[in-house]
Amino acid sequence: MSRNAIKSLVAIAVIVCVIPIGIYVYYMWHRFGFTEISKSNADWGGFGSYLSGILSPLFTLMSVAFVYYSIQQNNKNHLSEMNYLTGQQFISNIESLSNAFNEKLKSEFNSSHPMVSDIVISIYADSAESIGGDGGTEGDRSTSSSTQQLKLDKERKSLAKLLDDYVYFRDPSKAFHWQYLNFLSAITYDLFRTFATTVEYASKIKDEKQKEGAVRIFDAITDSNKVTALMHLLADRLVESSYSRADTCELEGVFEHIVNLSEHSDNLKFSSVPYFKQLLKELIGNGFSQLGDGSAFAFDDSSYVCVLMADEQKDVRASLILDGNEVEINGHKITISAILRTPVFWGADIHVDYRQTENNYLASVELIDGTGISAALGRKLPVYLMTFTLVGKLFKLIRVEIFEGEA
Repeated sequence: MSRNAIKSLVAIAVIVCVIPIGIYVYYMWHRFGFTEISKSNADWGGFGSYLSGILSPLFTLMSVAFVYYSIQQNNKNHLSEMNYLTGQQFISNIESLSNAFNEKLKSEFNSSHPMVSDIVISIYADSAESIGGDGGTEGDRSTSSSTQQLKLDKERKSLAKLLDDYVYFRDPSKAFHWQYLNFLSAITYDLFRTFATTVEYASKIKDEKQKEGAVRIFDAITDSNKVTALMHLLADRLVESSYSRADTCELEGVFEHIVNLSEHSDNLKFSSVPYFKQLLKELIGNGFSQLGDGSAFAFDDSSYVCVLMADEQKDVRASLILDGNEVEINGHKITISAILRTPVFWGADIHVDYRQTENNYLASVELIDGTGISAALGRKLPVYLMTFTLVGKLFKLIRVEIFEGEA
């Protein structure tokens, strides 16, 4: 029991004793006129009976409270000790998993994997035309001399080298990219599971000092560049997983743990930026709604947003913007999410950037008039520049700038 708790109990006991005596003295001396201390044993016996009748139940109640408090403290101390021991076990597991992560990075990919058998993935320079992963042309397009091919059935590479190649060659706009992504996702599955288990263990540690120590161990053992490369792969997987709730939820679960750990690790924080940029882009493209049931990440609609247009500024509730309600400022009605959901438009050109110094995400949304109706009517579609912060699992919109678009 703490020293402050003991002092509090002593003070309560003294007060409990003094109050009944004070009441007795007041009534005896001032109400009944007894001005001398009695020499009669009977009087003192009555006084003792009086105190016993009052104090005994009070001290019994205090004893019960003391026992209850002691049990609570013991349970709390026991839980704290168990959490500490569990944390130590997690730290030991994290060290082992981090070493396993490194060993898997050094190992060569499994050449007997079904995804690897006789596979040829074509990589193109900017000036090259795309061909299929099987070497055949797509439509009338021809192969450029600048084409490079990763012939994985003839070349032995470690997972670390394949991840480095992926960061260098990845290009979501190329026709072969889905094949490249599926290949890397398949052969790095064990690596991903090791990483996912590591961050899950670290996130479960209750004691913040232990958690920080566990994250530092992971950072010290693992290569931050390879972790970043894996994050790029997972960010691209998010796009391909948009129609697969199981994979998306699994990815979000991993990055939910990373959010919990990021305050202790600049490495995890900055290497995970590609994923959160892609996640924010997906959420915005989905009309400011969750990706589906079970999503870990969403938007915080409880705060106020600073909306700027021309020379006018207005603070409005985020829910009015994110939920599709109209907000008028300087004669302009903001209905961003409603417009994104309207089938008249093909969608929006969305770019997301991360400002490290301010620890926030900058998303630009330029609406696309797929039908040409707005241009025919001489209307200009606006461009929205939105600033978000990530608070826990919620993206918080803090600022919206509206610019005139081109007709």
